[in-house]
Amino acid sequence: MKRPSLIQGDVAPGKAGARQWLAAGGLDIYSTSTNEAAQRLLNDERAAHCWRQGFGAYEFEHAVHCYELAANRDVWDCKTDREREAWLRDLDRTAARLLALMSEGPLQRTGFPVRAFALMEVFSRAGHPLPDISESAAYYGRMCEIEEAADATGWTLVHSIRQYQHHVKLVGGREQLLKKPRDPLARRADFIASFRLVSGCGASVVAAVAAVMFDDETIDDRLVRRLTAGRADS
Repeated sequence: MKRPSLIQGDVAPGKAGARQWLAAGGLDIYSTSTNEAAQRLLNDERAAHCWRQGFGAYEFEHAVHCYELAANRDVWDCKTDREREAWLRDLDRTAARLLALMSEGPLQRTGFPVRAFALMEVFSRAGHPLPDISESAAYYGRMCEIEEAADATGWTLVHSIRQYQHHVKLVGGREQLLKKPRDPLARRADFIASFRLVSGCGASVVAAVAAVMFDDETIDDRLVRRLTAGRADS
């Protein structure tokens, strides 16, 4: 997920800086649940001492982003390091076999059987006028024009597969922070471990922020220290 840029220019301290970030659209890309958690952090008295201890726009933005990722953990997030390494090896083997097969088959130069309709949908969603599909000649004529423009870039399905391999290694290269990534409380543990790592906040601040955002009174300094002493256990 691409993170929104923080506000430009002078950043006010404390809550004022966080509100600058909100006014600049900082929460716009995040889910409803993350927006609600962010508002709790901004307004809940349980986090008041955090703001008094120097918590500001940057820490607030880190907390929001870490919460979004932790609250929406996917299958990859639930894999151990060993499972991730095995998956990446399997991907490389599978991609190599697929690319070898594609080099001998039809459409090896393009290989996008559904690309034309996907491109038409993209153009439509981007607000570009297109003929109605009921006007077959005009619609498919425009489709051919768009396809030719895409072909002129020289980008093929082969490039897409290789780019995917490269991208997942970059994105998936982060070490698993949790010893038990499939534990029922892994979301909470993931947030605590990742937020403390990227923010540099002390255990008491991390505990208060996590307790408010997850609305969980069982989170305290001791839990934070246990989870962040090494690789975190949930």
